[in-house]
Amino acid sequence: MEFFLILLVIFANAPVWYPLIKKRQLPRSYRVAVMFLTVSSLLQLVFIVCVGARLIPLDYSLRFAAVGIPCAGLAIGFALRKEQKLAMPRGASIGSSLGLVIWLFLITIH
Repeated sequence: MEFFLILLVIFANAPVWYPLIKKRQLPRSYRVAVMFLTVSSLLQLVFIVCVGARLIPLDYSLRFAAVGIPCAGLAIGFALRKEQKLAMPRGASIGSSLGLVIWLFLITIH
């Protein structure tokens, strides 16, 4: 289960990082959205690995989500801010939404 969840987090972030890897000129709000989503995803990965290694109990999901969910929400806000006006890649809003869904899943499985 741990391996599946790690892959899910990685694949949820793939649309976000793809435009950055292609080295396109992207607005600052997109880069800020990627930063917030990366923080949220790193928290997800740390939580999944620590629970899998039995370092922390599954009940700690709310403590991690207390930081991760606002980061994912801010990422959605910054991503949607410029995507509506410009023909920008929608990776940040898609990845942020998936990150939020992953947080809700991690909260409900405890």
